[in-house]
Amino acid sequence: MNAQGTSNLCEAMSQANGRQRLVLCSSLAASGPSSPTRPRREEDPLEPKDWYGESKAEAERIASSFSGAIDLTIVRPCRILGPGDRENLFFFKLVRNGLQLSVAGGPRPLSMVDVEDVADLLLLLATRPEAIGQAFFAAGESTTLEELQQSVARTLGRKPRQVRIGPGTLRTLGALADGASHLLGKYLPLSRKLVQQLLAPAWTCSAEKAERLLGFKPRWSIPDSVRRSVAWYQQRGWI
Repeated sequence: MNAQGTSNLCEAMSQANGRQRLVLCSSLAASGPSSPTRPRREEDPLEPKDWYGESKAEAERIASSFSGAIDLTIVRPCRILGPGDRENLFFFKLVRNGLQLSVAGGPRPLSMVDVEDVADLLLLLATRPEAIGQAFFAAGESTTLEELQQSVARTLGRKPRQVRIGPGTLRTLGALADGASHLLGKYLPLSRKLVQQLLAPAWTCSAEKAERLLGFKPRWSIPDSVRRSVAWYQQRGWI
């Protein structure tokens, strides 16, 4: 869907009257995991490790092939927090239920960014001429899964019990969850895709380029994003 939809859109834009502008929302997954000591930078080669990242990388390659016909900017958000987020809801629910997941072999750094900061950067990229022909990471602070859950615990006023799981056990649980999802016809938050992400050495990226070229700085800290997420989830009875 990411690749074919991008192809269809770029083809239509290239045939429209006047010069068209596209801000393609890709993902850090297109770049792939980073090392624990060096965040990903925009000039690094794309090295996706799963089907989602590969589909985003292919969308980037397709859009870039139209760069002579349209004005293209690519943005790669890291893991997103904030109201409406479902990707991290699983960890919020764990903490609410008195548990904190810790994966053996860590810590594994990851970059996170608030959804409003991503929206602000997208609007900036749609208007600034310096952004044309460039790719940017959308990133805020770096943290770890354990630190994120601790921030959730402080917001909820909980003292969760740490559950430490080894990589092999986590892979087994992910496979079982995928099987159960298929049998039940129902989405389960744990999956092999999530397990693969959790076991990567790091998912960090640098936001230096967006600040240097565009003066962009995220407004929301991780604790603030967690508080906003918790309030939004509670209003809807999700946690």
